Amino acid sequence: MRSTRDKGRAFESWCKKFLEADGWAVHLCGRKAKMIGPGRMITVGDDIFGCDLVAIRSGFMTLFVQTTLDSGVAKRLNKFLAYPWNLNHQLVELWQKKPGGEVVVQRFTGSRLHEMERIIRGKRYRADVSLPAQPDGEEV
Repeated sequence: MRSTRDKGRAFESWCKKFLEADGWAVHLCGRKAKMIGPGRMITVGDDIFGCDLVAIRSGFMTLFVQTTLDSGVAKRLNKFLAYPWNLNHQLVELWQKKPGGEVVVQRFTGSRLHEMERIIRGKRYRADVSLPAQPDGEEV
């Protein structure tokens, strides 16, 4: 069984590859060493403005993405609120992986998160368009 950190890093890498396949140049933030006592060192996330990924693409605003494995959404929203975003020039999104593998993409609007789309089996579905039925006939 992989650790939670390994699963999170795997999801970050998946998001990076997904964006790159869509034409974005993506920087994945790494980890940095932190001393927690004499001779004791750990690694901690080195996010940029609370985001795991920073992506650029010609003709688009800079995209900042925070990823999460279906937990801590309120905590991530509070991280976004801590920075003075200029949403006329930057896109700030939270990519949340649900237990079934579905990815919910939520955009930060300045005070809250608004669902923009879902990624199901590698395909994008806009939030205002009905999603396809699941193989067992249930709606998402």
